[in-house]
Amino acid sequence: MIDPRFSAAAFREEGAVEQLTQELETMLTARLRFAAQPEQEAYAMVEDLRQLGHDLWSFDASDEMQTWCGNWTEPEKDPRVFIDFTYREGMPPEVSITVKRRLSTR
Repeated sequence: MIDPRFSAAAFREEGAVEQLTQELETMLTARLRFAAQPEQEAYAMVEDLRQLGHDLWSFDASDEMQTWCGNWTEPEKDPRVFIDFTYREGMPPEVSITVKRRLSTR
């Protein structure tokens, strides 16, 4: 389970995004590193994040990584969260999170 303070609503608050992103990235990386099966753990973490309101869809995957992001067919959803899980053999597993906001057209 992931702390509710990492909900999708929390990422919509502009002032907290950078700190939340760093904290979530650190927490998910630790969880991935302690997992007996990193690939399955990454899927479980995505499900936990979905329960917190994050719009996450599989963008790419292989035996060594997974990339998840918001639904690219609905660009009006803001912000967009991109999560990369990497678990290459012989290297420590890592999680990288990027949060992108839509540019204002005003």
